[in-house]
Amino acid sequence: MTWARRSGAVAALLLALVAVGALWIAATESGTRWLAARVADRLPDALALGTLHGSLLDGLRLESIEWNSEGLRLAANEVELAFELLPLARRQLNIDSLTVERLQLEISETTGSEAQSRGGPFSLPIDITLRSSSLRNITFARGDLQRAIDSIAVSGDFEGNALQLAGLAVRSDWLDLDLSGTGRITEHFPLDVTADWHWKEQDEMPLSGRLQASGDLTAYTVRHDLDAPLSVTTTGRVAYVDAVLDVDLLNEWASLRCGWPCRPV
Repeated sequence: MTWARRSGAVAALLLALVAVGALWIAATESGTRWLAARVADRLPDALALGTLHGSLLDGLRLESIEWNSEGLRLAANEVELAFELLPLARRQLNIDSLTVERLQLEISETTGSEAQSRGGPFSLPIDITLRSSSLRNITFARGDLQRAIDSIAVSGDFEGNALQLAGLAVRSDWLDLDLSGTGRITEHFPLDVTADWHWKEQDEMPLSGRLQASGDLTAYTVRHDLDAPLSVTTTGRVAYVDAVLDVDLLNEWASLRCGWPCRPV
C-alpha cells in the first residue's frame, strides 16, 4: 500500500470515528449526558441542573433547573425541550416545543438605582425561534406580593435585540392576557403591541379591555378601550425621558369627555 493510500485510509477511519462519536452524542442518552457533563464545568455557579433524560435528536427532559443569584431565584421542574440540531451551525436555535410543569420566580426588593443599573440594551449571540411553549403552575413572589398563574403560552422570534411576539397568552384566576406585537430591547425600547386583558380579582369588580401602543420611550402613542364594567376610550401619548414621566391622555365616556387627571372639558 502506498503512502497516499495509507493516509487516505487513516483519514477515512478518523472521519468514520468522528461521525460515530457525533451520532452517539446526539442520538443516545448516554452520549448527551456525557456532553452535558463537559458543558456543566463551564456553567456559572448560580445555575444548577437536575438529572437529564433523552437525547439531542429525540428531545431533552430536565428534572429541574435552578438559578440563584443576588436578588433573584428561578426554579423550574420537569422541563422538556425539542429543537433542531442543524440550524445551530448557523447560530440559529429553532425550538419546536418547550414545556415547564412548575415554575417559581422570587425577586427581592431593590432600590430604583440598583434596578436601573442592571438594565440596558443587549443583543443575543444567537437567533431564537420558539414555535410552541407551555409553562404551567407558575408562582411569583416579590416582598409581600405573591401571585399564582395557571399557564403561560409563548411563541415568537428573537433576533439580536429584536423580538417578534406571535402570541403570549396568560391564564390565571385573577388575570387573562393575550398579547402580540414587536419590540426591540434598546435604549428607548421601541414597540408596537396589542393586548387584550380581563382582570377578575376575587371580591373586586371585573375589568376588561384592549390596549394598543406604538412608538418608544420618547413618545408612545396609546389607545385603550375599556369595555367592562363600562365603556371608556383613552387616547394620547405617554413619554419617559430623563427619568420624567409625561402623560397626555384624553378619556371619552359616552357624552362625557375629560383629560387626565379626569376633569370635564
